[in-house]
This record gives sequence, C-alpha cells and structure tokens, in this order.
Amino acid sequence: MDVIDQSGAFFILAYEWYDENIPIFLIGPEDVTENDFKGITQELLNVSAQKALENSKKDSYIGWEQIVIEMSKLLSNKGFTVIKPKRVAYWGSCIIDEQDLSTEGDAPDHYNLECIDDDILKEIIKHNTTKDN
Repeated sequence: MDVIDQSGAFFILAYEWYDENIPIFLIGPEDVTENDFKGITQELLNVSAQKALENSKKDSYIGWEQIVIEMSKLLSNKGFTVIKPKRVAYWGSCIIDEQDLSTEGDAPDHYNLECIDDDILKEIIKHNTTKDN
C-alpha cells in the first residue's frame, strides 16, 4: 500500500446537483487559499471538459460529474493528491417513526435500525410521535 504524504491543506472538489453531492477529497499545497483553489479549477475547466469528451464512450452522456472527475486527475499536476478518507455513513430518514420499523431488510437504512437497542428505538419513536405539530 502506498503511503501518501498528508501534510498540506485539505480541499474538496465536488460535483453537486440538488440533493446529489459527489465530493473528491484532496491534499494540496499549504499556501493555496480557497480563492487560489477556485482559480486553479477555473483554469482547468476547459481542459477537463475536453478530457471528458475524449474519454467518453459513444453511448454515454457527459455531465458535470465527468468533468469534475477529469479535473481531479489534472490537479495532480498542480501539486494536489486525491485521497480517500476512511468513512462510515448512517443512512435514513431525518425523523425515525413507525414506518421505519416496517422497512424491508434490503433498504439502505435497515441495518442502522437493527443496531439500535429495541427499547431505545421504541423510546425514540414514542418521542417523535408525541410531538405537538
């Protein structure tokens, strides 16, 4: 496994659209400010779009996600390194209620609920369903 020098500043390059957010995490030079980073990405925009076009398959679409991915590759020439931080995610509705209990086992949030003690889960549901609306 390669060891990545993680000294430097932390940056996030992201493709976003409504609820979709696809971040790409990078370590870069300490002296690069957020405005500098924005300028660097603006400089790479046309080249990134061209690369996305060159690397696309005839039957696929090109969108901002593909352009941002290409840009992340080009940032390595500017002293940035893409990193993949260790991550844990809990997925589910913002308010846990009775409907969450009837979720089928293949739903993404089902595992979360199985991990919460039944008594605590019932208390959470009771708390959430007795609120004044």
